[in-house]
Amino acid sequence: KAVVSTQSTGMRNKVLEQLRARLQGTCCYPAVTDQSGFGLHAAKNIPSQTTLFKEKPILSGQYSWGIMYGYEACHHCLKSLESPLEMLKRLTKEENVDLPVPDLAPSVVSSSFRFCPECHIPFCSEECLKAAVERYHTPVCTKGGEVSEIEEFNHSKLMKMNKDTLVGLIESCQNTCLGERPHPLEKLDELWRNMHYPPETTSLVMIVKIIGLIMTSGKIPEAFESFYQQIEEGGNCHKVLNQEFISKLDLLRD
Repeated sequence: KAVVSTQSTGMRNKVLEQLRARLQGTCCYPAVTDQSGFGLHAAKNIPSQTTLFKEKPILSGQYSWGIMYGYEACHHCLKSLESPLEMLKRLTKEENVDLPVPDLAPSVVSSSFRFCPECHIPFCSEECLKAAVERYHTPVCTKGGEVSEIEEFNHSKLMKMNKDTLVGLIESCQNTCLGERPHPLEKLDELWRNMHYPPETTSLVMIVKIIGLIMTSGKIPEAFESFYQQIEEGGNCHKVLNQEFISKLDLLRD
């Protein structure tokens, strides 16, 4: 059962209607009950390992601690870029280990990997690289893009960060030389990790991608309208981080 959290009855009904249309003809359906609230329910007995439905995420972002510990994944779809055996060796720090049933391990085709020509972040395929560049990556690429692309973007309300602050942050990112000093986004990521230990509940990578998505399209995507409205109303963005992190938001903004 997948329980979906909603902010209002109107938003809940809208999500319910969208889910009903998307799940029509499948073995599950959305419903609201007094016992379990708003969630997905099985319409019949479902065999183990059954795929209920597939959909592409609006955005996805890897957890900071996963990145720090060397888990390599596609920057767009999060598909693993390391084989199960490579992952096992990395986690155990042992070269002389093997999988118990190696024939069942999925293969990883490294020949399809692509990298941003500017910042060199990895993607599992040409399709994912193209999708990222077209949707959100270009304005927030730490080594590419033009600052002029965001100078006209009105984001003074976004995450309570004014225009000069955001332009300055991205310009600083673009002018940072690798190896000379910590990248501004690396410093931000380190602050995040120091205040949000595993298991993580969200990722700052998502915030950066949301900013890039809005700057690229020039509008707030429908899926983020409710989230953005809460930020505009003020005092609600701490819900992303939980109550105990309210006092640390100013540190992240600075």
